Amino acid sequence: MARYGIDEVAQLLVHVAGSVRELRAELAALALAPTEKLYFTCILNAIESSAASLSESVLHSEHEH
Repeated sequence: MARYGIDEVAQLLVHVAGSVRELRAELAALALAPTEKLYFTCILNAIESSAASLSESVLHSEHEH
């Protein structure tokens, strides 16, 4: 298993956040039924929430070192 440093993880989380913003913009432009949009919005919210939690953990870990 590859080991990543704090900087690499932080860069990955920034990339994830950018991707989520792009996907939200694309989702808004799609002609989907409201339930479909809600489904994809929930997925994006979960990804965003997980990335935010990881980011917070990385920052906390960075301050400990």
